[in-house]
Amino acid sequence: MPTELISLFGGAITGFIFRLIAAKAEESRLRFDRMMKAIDKRDESADKASKRDGDVGKVVRQFIVVSVIFSIVISPFVMAILGIPTYLEVDYTSGGSFLGLIGNETTNKAFVEISGNLITAEIRQCLIAVTGFYFGSASASNKS
Repeated sequence: MPTELISLFGGAITGFIFRLIAAKAEESRLRFDRMMKAIDKRDESADKASKRDGDVGKVVRQFIVVSVIFSIVISPFVMAILGIPTYLEVDYTSGGSFLGLIGNETTNKAFVEISGNLITAEIRQCLIAVTGFYFGSASASNKS
């Protein structure tokens, strides 16, 4: 094989490799540019969202919290003090069965009057959720 032919093939292969490297570098640069533009758009969107929230969102959230606290804590407490009865739904079974195999066992509902203030697991969970939300959002925004 003549030297000129080897030189020709060597130059062609080397040119191909360098062109491939340059194309990969250009693709990487374009991907990086797209990623930076996407980050800028996301930051821009977050800035717009933070400006939109303002005082109206804060007032709405506070109204929701006050409404929840009033409906599950203050209202039943005031009703208990004024003597307004609270009714609780209770499920009970009636009827008998022979060793759990034969019989006519039915589940019924009844409403039982309660005097005083009723605090259920749901009320505690709701208060814990509201308290956790406000402490979490305050710590996230570096407020105390």
